[in-house]
Amino acid sequence: AEITFKGKKRNIKSSVIQLANIAPDKRFIENGKLHRELASQYSREVRAVTDTVIKTAGDNSVYMEILHKTLLKLTGSELSVTAPVARDFTVGPGEITNGDIFNLYPFLNYPVVLKMSGKEIKNLLNYSQKIQEEDHPRKRFYNNLSMEPLSVNDLIKERIYKVAMNSYHGMNGGNMISDGTGISEAELEKRIIKVYDENIREHLFE
Repeated sequence: AEITFKGKKRNIKSSVIQLANIAPDKRFIENGKLHRELASQYSREVRAVTDTVIKTAGDNSVYMEILHKTLLKLTGSELSVTAPVARDFTVGPGEITNGDIFNLYPFLNYPVVLKMSGKEIKNLLNYSQKIQEEDHPRKRFYNNLSMEPLSVNDLIKERIYKVAMNSYHGMNGGNMISDGTGISEAELEKRIIKVYDENIREHLFE
């Protein structure tokens, strides 16, 4: 397409070019093949071995334990609050490749630590659970949050906890924190203790 401007007036000329008789660029094709092979090699590289089945949906307790332990280990926080971040995927027992890890954790999230009271954490978890109700209009957009190592009943309402979350949740993605706890965006910024550089995905099986 050719676009020209004259003052505020814009003129567009376009035409359809048939590619059937145009030879592919050999260097472009060869370069693409090289990059595809490198990506394939990386995807097949074994990163870990598991003796159990890891499911991201259904009975996903092993998967969630991995997510919580990773956040707690990376941050040294008292609590981890997170949710499943992958669609229905199963791996194991056996080798876990880089490709499997991308399926288990497809997003580029990093750990965020913030201060929250026991009451606020409980309200957030209850709000998340409410969204999972069958007729809730936002259900398909969110997965249910869970917490480790304490249960909701162990939380002390007035106590302030250091809570580790992934960057989506910790920075109020989907307005989960503000809607669930009443904490404003401005106040949430003050609650953030540290934002880490580490990609959570890269540390899942350390």
